[in-house]
Amino acid sequence: MAWVAVMGLALQGLATAHRRKAEGQLQRGWLVAIYVMLIVPLFSFVTVALLAGWGLADFWRRMRINAV
Repeated sequence: MAWVAVMGLALQGLATAHRRKAEGQLQRGWLVAIYVMLIVPLFSFVTVALLAGWGLADFWRRMRINAV
């Protein structure tokens, strides 16, 4: 069950990366690097963990903004 939560947060982090790219805050190269690191087995676990953290932080930030 923990993997389901981590993968959900990683997808949230990936969506955040795409949103930042659309807003012009993230360059295309960084988005390509994220996808490459997801494919490479050595870096995939670390990348998923970082994306999950980014997704959790983004979710938390958006919830705090909407609550006020």
